[in-house]
Amino acid sequence: LAVQEGLKVPLKYSTPNGSLDDHKERLLNRSSFPKPEMSIGLSVIDKHTWGLRRGEIFTIAARPGVGKTSIAISIAARLAREGKRILFFTSEMSIDSTYDRLLQVLSGLSGDKFTTGTFTDDDRKRLDAAYEELKGFGIRLALCDTCSPDIEQVKGVAREVKPDLLIYDHIQHIG
Repeated sequence: LAVQEGLKVPLKYSTPNGSLDDHKERLLNRSSFPKPEMSIGLSVIDKHTWGLRRGEIFTIAARPGVGKTSIAISIAARLAREGKRILFFTSEMSIDSTYDRLLQVLSGLSGDKFTTGTFTDDDRKRLDAAYEELKGFGIRLALCDTCSPDIEQVKGVAREVKPDLLIYDHIQHIG
């Protein structure tokens, strides 16, 4: 039995008798879509996965320090730009650090400038434009830096935000 909002409900399952016709229709309609619903912006990956899809779990895995969080933040910024609603849980960074990373993506400025706070006049113009773009995301981008929330807390926030995409960085930190 699955636990849903504190109540035990039966798990759902399907058999080929009841679901294959619907599946066939969905499969044959896929070619009518010109692009993935949520492209991650890396053409080689989008080509093989057809981007991100609602209701599915995708995992970005690699050794520490290779850029998993950077990829996740880039995907979040890209999809928020396209009007998608994103819920981003970060268990290793503060909201300010997450804003730094988002502003790097949006401005195209290198991370070392954010570390030192040293910006040229041109950098400041790009940074101002990035701040305005980030503010423009409004409720389409929700960030949560609660350390090790439990699954019920994550589900509660997801019900409230109703995201197109939920990113949880790092899943092993879920309580």
